[in-house]
This record gives sequence, C-alpha cells and structure tokens, in this order.
Amino acid sequence: MKKPILCSFVAATFVLCAHSSQQRAPVEWIPVSELGDNMFHMAQRTADARLLLTPNESFFPKLGLLAEGEGELPVVDPALNKGTNYKWISGWESGDAAEWGLWIEKPGTLSVQIDMEDAKGTYVLSLSGQEQNLSGKPLSFKIGKSGMHVLRITCKDEAGAAKLHAIKVSGAAAENAAVLRKRWRPAAAHTRFSSSHDPEGVRLVIMEMDAKPGTLDFYAPITTPFGYYGPTWKANGLVNTGFNFSLWSFGRGKEEPPIEKLSHLIAIGDPNAKFSGFSHEGTGVKIRGWNPLEGRPGQRQAFAIRMEPGETYTTYFTYFFATDENRWRMFGVGKTWNKRKPKDTLGIGSFVEVPGPPTRQRTGPYERRMRYRGWVVDGKGKLHPYDRMSEGDIDKATGLTHTDRGLTDDGWFYLQTGGWAFRKTDGKEPVVLPPKTVHRVGYLSAADLKFLQTVPCEIAGTGIKQTSSGAKVSFSIRNLGKNPEVKIYWGEEEGLTFSDRWKNSIDVKKSREGANSVMIDAPAGKPLFVRLFLKNGEGQFWSMDTLKIQGQ
Repeated sequence: MKKPILCSFVAATFVLCAHSSQQRAPVEWIPVSELGDNMFHMAQRTADARLLLTPNESFFPKLGLLAEGEGELPVVDPALNKGTNYKWISGWESGDAAEWGLWIEKPGTLSVQIDMEDAKGTYVLSLSGQEQNLSGKPLSFKIGKSGMHVLRITCKDEAGAAKLHAIKVSGAAAENAAVLRKRWRPAAAHTRFSSSHDPEGVRLVIMEMDAKPGTLDFYAPITTPFGYYGPTWKANGLVNTGFNFSLWSFGRGKEEPPIEKLSHLIAIGDPNAKFSGFSHEGTGVKIRGWNPLEGRPGQRQAFAIRMEPGETYTTYFTYFFATDENRWRMFGVGKTWNKRKPKDTLGIGSFVEVPGPPTRQRTGPYERRMRYRGWVVDGKGKLHPYDRMSEGDIDKATGLTHTDRGLTDDGWFYLQTGGWAFRKTDGKEPVVLPPKTVHRVGYLSAADLKFLQTVPCEIAGTGIKQTSSGAKVSFSIRNLGKNPEVKIYWGEEEGLTFSDRWKNSIDVKKSREGANSVMIDAPAGKPLFVRLFLKNGEGQFWSMDTLKIQGQ
C-alpha cells in the first residue's frame, strides 16, 4: 500500500498568504513578443516574489475534475469565473490533471508547496520540463528561461477523496512573476462570411467545414437568419452524427404569438425522424430522432442552405453532402414568419463555442479551431467564393480579442477560441482570401447545384370544392416514392404543420403520382383549413401551404 501524501503546508497559512501574493493585484497585460507584436497575456503579478495558486486560476486539460467550496479570496474580474470563488479541486481519478499558467521574468529556482487534503496514491507535479512526485515536502525546480511556464499536477493512481486547496510558489524565479488568467472556458468566437463580388439576391449558400483535431469537444454551427444549422464536433476533429436545425418562434418567457406567426417544419429527409421543438433559450421547432451522419465519420462536412422569400414566410431548405453516396441529401425544410418584411438575400456566419459551467468546464486556455471554405449562388445562378471573413469579439476598452482568425496555408478560413494569449486588433479589416485561390471540390457540379434547388418529393394542395356531402380536396404528388403514406389534416382553424393541432385527419389509401382528389367530412358554410402530408422512403413532406375556405 502506497503511503498517503502528508502536506506540511496547512490551509490557514495559505489564506494568509493571499494578502502578500498576487491575489489582490489588478489584472495587467504582458506583451508576448515571441508570439507576435500584437499578442498579450492577461496576468496578476506578485510584488513580493510569492504566488498563490488556487482553484480560481486553475484549468482542467482533460476535464473530469470539479472546483468546489466557497472561497474567501478576492474576485478580481467576475467574468473569469462567473463571479464565483472556489476553495478546492476534487474528483481526482487516475489521469486527471489541473494546470496553472505562470509568467516568469527571471530564471532561477522555484519552491513549490502543496496544500492537499486526503491525498492518497501518486501525484506528479511537472514544471519547466521537470517532474517530481508529491511527498508532502516543498519541491524545488530550476527555471532556465523567462516567459510562460505551465505548472501541472497529475493524478497517477488511487485518487481517493483528495481535495487540492492551493499551491504556494516562491523563490528567486518568483521575483516579479505572475499568474496567467483566462475565462474558465473560452467565450465564443463569432464571424460572418461575405463575397467581394457583392452578389445580389443570394438564395443558395454552400459551406464546407473542417475541424482541427484537438483534445476537447466544441460546437461550431452555421449561423443563419433562422437560427443554427450544423453538427457538433468531437475532440479528435471528427464530426458527431446529429445535426441542429433550429427555427426560433419566440423568446424565453414570452407569450406564444398567434399560430400564423410560428416557425414550422415542412420536410425532413428521413421517414423515421420527429417533427419536434425546443423551449430552453426560447421556443421554436427542430428535427429530432435522426442522426444523418451516422456511419459517415468524416473530419470535413459540406452543407448547403437555400432560401425562398415569401410575403408571409421565408422558407429555408437545408442539405448535407453524403460522402459515402457521393451526393447531396436534404436534411430539413422549415418556414419562419418574416414580419411582412421578406428577406432580400441570404447571409451566414459561424461561431465556435464551448458550453459548460465554471465548476467543470475549466478549459479556457485550450484551443478549439474550425476551418471553412464556401460559395454563394447569386440571383442569376452564378457561383462566387466566400472570400471575406469578418473580425469580431473585440473588447472596446483594450482592443484585445480572445479569438484568432485567419487563413490556412491551403486557403481555408479559420476561426478559433481558446488559447493562453490575447490578440490586439482594430477590427477594421476582414480576413481576405487571395483572388487566385482555387478550391476544386466534388460537390459543385451542374447536377449538384440543380439538386440543391429542389426537394426529393412534394405534395401540394391544388384546390378545395365544397359540396353537399363534404369537401373535395384536390392535390398533386411529385415522386410518390417507396412505401408511400398520405394523410389529410383539416379543421376550422389553422394548424400549420403541427399534427396535434388539427382536429381531423384521414389516411388516403390509394394515392398516385400526379393529380389526386379525396372527399373529407367538412360541413359547408364554416371555415375550412386543409394541410396534406406525404411520408415515403425519401422522408416526410408537408404541403408548403394550407388550403383555406373562409366560410359564410
């Protein structure tokens, strides 16, 4: 049985040290010339050659750990830890690690003392390329050069119920040293894409995304006028299997508007998926129950979005490229109320985001990067590359951003959040793709672009005629497909494509390609609203519009 670690430095002494360490020092910005002229670290500098490292400055490169307890140290910047203050780090298991960033001005020796409760097993402290096992006694490290250094404690085995309270750093190399600060998890990085050709009437956009492999997950969808579209990405750079296609209707805590103003889904490219919704940050509709990239675990993924403006609604069509089938597939179609202001052109952007609370998602200094290349199709059907990427996320007081963005050597845009350094920029100039950049891809042929102007199947109402025995509903079907199921929904009020809001429905037993007609039990003289639905091997399709008779 391994001997437990017996820490010689008690918690009370460490708290007293806060008055003479960097803990009460204001945040300052340290230039980092080796990273570039406009790069800086956020830091708290000591005035007495002592540093006190606590859970509040810590980061978890492999997650797994937990910052807990109510600490008593000053909160220098509420944004760094969401206004909270922690007392210890717990949840230690084999392989877990916690890190702190140090800025050393003067090479020399550092003495490191650990305040750790109930620590059993083996823990290793690494600093400046050196490793030592914790033993309960002060550890000594030789720092050979100035600049940034990372102090890491790693649990090797038999963690038990250990609580790491604090670390005291002192010695000659601590003179004028600093602790580096970052937000507990990186704030999101945002951007917009545009074309210097300034195309008018853009109705179709194509974007390919390529995640940089790393060690931690992140979220990087396409941002659109209706909400978000796209998957999440694994730490190894591979795409997850599901998509987020969300269309907002109204904000959190708001009353639901009249049904005519609600966003609604029109089609899904899978027969078993669910027409569903969400109600966390706001309320709207989304597709659930389908993982379109299952069995397609690529690092790159191409998407397309098409927009059709209308007097009342704007319709959005979304697609993804199935690399194993070498063809585009429809994901979903939805409508949003346009407030009687039809959109003229389709614009998109993206963000790179890391969700999670400050107790666990302490990953601020670790980079997440997405790469992009894309095209727009203008109103005349001409293809143009996206060749501009906006700046953004710049602090007005400092002119610094926590993000990075630019171009890769092979001509992709990239957007990044995380990393120890901050970048200074005026934000006036976008990232520009060189004019002669050429991307040859296998998904922009004439046939591909033609497919992106359509949906695989369609059911459309063509008329209603009231009779003494009911109402005759006429409709047409394009591509009836395999194993077709057709339903008619109706009632005296609008139900859009929410099946549970319709009072009546019937299954149409003998539908055929082309023109069809069916009698429904709807009394004359009253309002009548009718919607049609087709399900087959290609997916599920509502009619684009509701047939209406206002009644007498």
